[in-house]
Amino acid sequence: MVYRLLAFAAVALSLSLVVSSLLHAQQAEELPEPPPIERVNGDDDDADGDAGNEAEDEEEPQRAELGKTVPDFTLQDQHEEEHTLSDYKGKVIVLEWVNWRCPYVVFHFRLRTQLNLIEKFADMDADTEVVWIGVNSSRWSTPEHNREGAESWEGVEFPTLCDADGTVGRMFNARTTPHMFVICEDFKLRYDGAFDSDSNPRRDSHEGVTNYVEKAVTALLQGEEVETPQTDPYGCRVQYARDGRRGR
Repeated sequence: MVYRLLAFAAVALSLSLVVSSLLHAQQAEELPEPPPIERVNGDDDDADGDAGNEAEDEEEPQRAELGKTVPDFTLQDQHEEEHTLSDYKGKVIVLEWVNWRCPYVVFHFRLRTQLNLIEKFADMDADTEVVWIGVNSSRWSTPEHNREGAESWEGVEFPTLCDADGTVGRMFNARTTPHMFVICEDFKLRYDGAFDSDSNPRRDSHEGVTNYVEKAVTALLQGEEVETPQTDPYGCRVQYARDGRRGR
């Protein structure tokens, strides 16, 4: 009797082990495949190639660079009309960063620097038209504010664009008011810098002063290279909005 019981127990134990093995095997088959190992620092040539392609696919922020095609943008002027820069392609474009509160900007409006140049370029009867555009990247800039500023000076009718969030100003790395940029007919930046060679806003004339914008535009209208393509701008620091905040 004892021997029969022992034999029965041995058979039961063997069956239990077999069933347990089968269950473990089934569970192992149901486990998901482990994720592939992520290689870093060039462990795998294909991984390096994929990473490089992903980096190339990411768009870099556009920035205006001397001698290169400028980034396009659309902004509202003082009359709430939209202007897209590329609409003026084929013309010589002068961009002037303004701040109606800045004494350096006030100085040039007082001496009618912009208006005299606009009239001079029109009188040159060149094949290429010159377009003058103001840009206000001050954090308090609004179409109404720019309209009031432009109307405070007789004859100022060129569009002044509102860039209150500073996107376009940072695109061009506009640092001061005024900061001048001249774009040629093929939409490339040909001048970046100061209005002229004298940063004194208390002078009463332009006598003996080199106007870099005038020289740059004149050269382009005559089909020549700009002799001085870059200078250090002077004026008031552009009052950019910070962290998306705007206001006075």
